[in-house]
Amino acid sequence: MAAQRCFLIGATSLIIECAEVLRSRGHELLGIASEDDAVRDWAAKNAVLCCGLGDAARRMFASEEFDLLFSVANPQVLDSSILALPRRMAINYHDAPLPRYGGLHATSWAILNDEKEHGVTWHRVVERVDAGEILVQRTVPIAPEETAWSLNAKCFEAAIHSFHSLMEQIETESLEPKQQDAAQRTFFGRFKRPDALAVIDWRQPASCIHALI
Repeated sequence: MAAQRCFLIGATSLIIECAEVLRSRGHELLGIASEDDAVRDWAAKNAVLCCGLGDAARRMFASEEFDLLFSVANPQVLDSSILALPRRMAINYHDAPLPRYGGLHATSWAILNDEKEHGVTWHRVVERVDAGEILVQRTVPIAPEETAWSLNAKCFEAAIHSFHSLMEQIETESLEPKQQDAAQRTFFGRFKRPDALAVIDWRQPASCIHALI
């Protein structure tokens, strides 16, 4: 398959890692939309076009034809006008094993719910948040003393490895998208908080109190 023409949108060091992967695999990185200073600095040092989010991103994406849009730690919902621009698809990274734990702060909710494993998902972007077809997933164990910070670090590593796998499948045209099981979907919105405003209820089992802390 010919090199793919790609845009990225999002933040954090993970989007920089994905940009490096795309370039190392011979794909064309056309630009990055980000408000993250570290991402913008990386783009400047590597002569990659970079702009802010919102209308600036929309204009950049519409400026030329491209194949893939990757959304990585992206705080903005991509609307239908943007999703229609890539010739192939828009792909989002989510730090949870979809269809469970859609939404935000997935690693914290997984620990609060005493899960034994977690994971990451690369999925096709559709208008409903975190609901598109699953392209690649990886699972990671949750240790007894896990924190959101340490679980996020595990997800970061799994994201990089699985992004390589995602690109290999795109390059070899071997992707097998899988529909999400809507019956298994859980979603945690921006303003969802633990019960009782996270006040400790000492009547709970010790394991629940430990997970909350």
